[in-house]
Amino acid sequence: RMLGRLSMLRAAAPRTARAMQVRMMSDMKPPMEVHGVSGRYASALWLAAAKAGNLDKVEGDLKELGKAIAASEPFKMYVRDPAVNRKEKTQNLMDGMKGSEELSRNFVGVLAENGRLGEVEGCIEDYTKLMKAHRKEVDAVITTAEPLDAEDMADVEAAVSAMVAKDEKVSISQKVDPALMGGFMIAVGDKWVDMSVARRIRDVEKLLLEPMH
Repeated sequence: RMLGRLSMLRAAAPRTARAMQVRMMSDMKPPMEVHGVSGRYASALWLAAAKAGNLDKVEGDLKELGKAIAASEPFKMYVRDPAVNRKEKTQNLMDGMKGSEELSRNFVGVLAENGRLGEVEGCIEDYTKLMKAHRKEVDAVITTAEPLDAEDMADVEAAVSAMVAKDEKVSISQKVDPALMGGFMIAVGDKWVDMSVARRIRDVEKLLLEPMH
């Protein structure tokens, strides 16, 4: 009897595993919310790519397409122009993406057929956000009036690291904006810290303009 039960369990195991996998796939959600038309398309693509196991490949395809659009103003105008024949545009884009994943090509084809190619750059941006959230990557931008030296940069990096969860990876970039006059601004994801001289001057101006009681 015991052997018979074990045989039944072994036979049922693959079916159970498949059922669990299907259930997990159906419960899958994007790692964050992205909004608007581009966000809806990007989220749908992310889910499809996740289920197909092609998240990174699709990301690479979209990056290449984004580079091609950014590098050529005529191509950018062609992609955005609603007056261009939809069928012709779809075919041209499909031809240009022959080396890409089928899912990536289908996605661009759907955008073209639905008259939404004007959203493609936003879709690429939103898909990149989803992938960064999936990998627990956080972008941080440090803006200063003058470039930071190595010691100051190390202090800023330590401060930024303390603003994110332990399992998150921070990618820090630096910008220089003389209009700040001094101090710094830090943007970490959707968090802002403004310690600039310019902000302090604005605060003082606001106080000076308030009526005296």
